[in-house]
Amino acid sequence: MQGNRVFYLLLVAMLILWNCEDKKPLDLVGFDPPANSTGAKLNRGLLVANGSYQPGYSTGAIRSTEITISWQQASTSNFAAYQLYRDQEVVSTTANVAQTSYTDTSGIQPNTFYNYRLVTLDRNGLFSEDTIRIRTPIFETPYNLSSQNLTTTNEAIRLNWQNRAESASRYRIYRKISTAPSATFSAIGTSADTSFVDDNGLSANQTYDYQVTALNDFEETNRSGTLTVLNSYRLIAPDLTILSQVPGLRSVRLSWTDNSNANDQYRIYRQRGNESAEVIATVPNTSNEFVDEDTLASLAADSSYGYMVGAYNSFSDHEARNLSPDFITIRPPAPFTNIVEDFESEPTRRWRFFSSTVDGRITRRDTLAHGGQYMLLMDVARDGVYNINEAILTVDLSSIPANADLFLRFYSNTFDDEVTNVEDFVQVSSDGDSWTTIMAFQAAPFLWVRNEFNLREVAGQQPYSATYKIKWQQADNFSFPTDGIGIDDIEISSQ
Repeated sequence: MQGNRVFYLLLVAMLILWNCEDKKPLDLVGFDPPANSTGAKLNRGLLVANGSYQPGYSTGAIRSTEITISWQQASTSNFAAYQLYRDQEVVSTTANVAQTSYTDTSGIQPNTFYNYRLVTLDRNGLFSEDTIRIRTPIFETPYNLSSQNLTTTNEAIRLNWQNRAESASRYRIYRKISTAPSATFSAIGTSADTSFVDDNGLSANQTYDYQVTALNDFEETNRSGTLTVLNSYRLIAPDLTILSQVPGLRSVRLSWTDNSNANDQYRIYRQRGNESAEVIATVPNTSNEFVDEDTLASLAADSSYGYMVGAYNSFSDHEARNLSPDFITIRPPAPFTNIVEDFESEPTRRWRFFSSTVDGRITRRDTLAHGGQYMLLMDVARDGVYNINEAILTVDLSSIPANADLFLRFYSNTFDDEVTNVEDFVQVSSDGDSWTTIMAFQAAPFLWVRNEFNLREVAGQQPYSATYKIKWQQADNFSFPTDGIGIDDIEISSQ
């Protein structure tokens, strides 16, 4: 008993001594201000973060190379200074309590995230802080300019282009006469959308050069590349240059050359045997290729089909097309055999590649491949350009029973890409219209990962078909190896 009492007294004494020891101050580096704080707070309503960045884009507070941060004035009586941090680095310090904004222009890049932290200091040290995350807008020049003559009397030309300036509110159009040695570009008008009709004193059979910029109330892009237009109305039938069956598929590929400058669309016609030709698709005048994948409803093996392409303008309902179709006989595909795509040779015509911008890049790359020398790499050609890439493989699985196992295997490498399950994934589709996600890429920098899926498990949503599609999608804004996703050694097998 006596021993237990002594132990108890010693324990109490130790606890008393511990509680009397001087405490070291906490290593406080930041905190969210309480609701009743009198420290300065960012005017986030003028910027808006974590989603849409309006109104910052429309008010000029967020520009492609400049960000203006503002805040409420601190009301503490012990105010010492404001400190503004960008990505952990101090960009501004001021002891003037009434100075409640700062414009950051040092090294700001378009389409980039920046983290700002505003700290209010009082005479005792750190008082309060507030943080916000900002993304600058993509602000690139317009691209893919095209034209269309609108009248047979050559009095008007419509220009079209594609936009890649995220915060643009309008566009400015420039024109000069191509053949005049001393001619310079002059602004001839503005447009609120990606189309403009030039009817400003055009002369027939004259050649004009056009350029376009994107702008808002605060900044303007560089001028686009030059589009040269001969002002001479032409609506002539296209020349069909390719009519072929896609290897391994019951699909038909058409290509043609454009002979017109007055069309805004192409109509694709198909007829079976001696039946009447019918319009099966309409494509814009910026395209010169079409793939007829109507294998379930129309295209039958060992049957012949005729195709025609018509140049068409909707404003006058005029069309020019050849009256005699070109015919092709659909051959049945061979029974399904295992498919291997290792990219040691150029991708077959079963592949189709899409990029949301002209800077998107989907290429065979002879660096860091999984097996052999080459892989398929998706990235962007220019840093700072936000882009979505899609690599789509189409295979004929019509001979596979609905309840049969069919395995998709491939290797992937996300290198240093900041993948998300919203933008970086693999999907399958029976028809190219509805898609089912089978995996999202996981971050595994510079590590090849083996992926395997039984396509039977999604057969209820995406049944085997003659136009079964597998899509690898990747989004990024920097080039390899900073960003990018590699795909290699794809296999589709029943075992």
